[in-house]
Amino acid sequence: MATRTNKTTMRNHLRSTRYAFRILCCVFLFSILAACAPVKVTPFIPPTRPYVPPTEVTSVVFATPVPEVTLEIPTPTPRPAFTSTPQPASPTPVCFSNLQWLEDISYPDGTQVLPGQTIIKQWRVQNNGTCNWDNRFVLRFSSGDQLGALNNKFPLYPAMNGAEAIIEIEFTAPQFPGLYRTTWQAYDALGQPFGQPIYMEIVVQ
Repeated sequence: MATRTNKTTMRNHLRSTRYAFRILCCVFLFSILAACAPVKVTPFIPPTRPYVPPTEVTSVVFATPVPEVTLEIPTPTPRPAFTSTPQPASPTPVCFSNLQWLEDISYPDGTQVLPGQTIIKQWRVQNNGTCNWDNRFVLRFSSGDQLGALNNKFPLYPAMNGAEAIIEIEFTAPQFPGLYRTTWQAYDALGQPFGQPIYMEIVVQ
């Protein structure tokens, strides 16, 4: 009985020994494998690093247009400037022009002259209007024959209203016989005709 117990105990002891031996072999094998495996080196990370400036943004592109914001500044209401009430100006007196024929000083109507003869014709007239004649008042050829007069327009003799004046024009008688007539009209500063027309009538022999 004791012998069977001893055998059993020994058998159990051998089993435990084998189990322990297997465990030791496994540990040894793992140790060898761990020693042969490459060692993983952890890189050194410094506690600080140099400053890297951010990339400068040169342009921004928007997918949709950005609406413009317009600020409306209210226009100030202008204040009416103080102006004094203008006094009515004195009415400018309106004058009117007129010419009255008085007489033929030389070469009355129907005077006979020679062909090509020089004729100095004079009329005595009166400024019986209210406007004064100045260098803007002229005498212009109106109708008939100009009879060789150098110009078709002559200045009127400067005369105050109510004064008399002598108008003088140089003519040349035509070369052919006949009755000739030349008529002249006065014009004011605005180019308007006024007064009686004056004329000369001669007979070339």
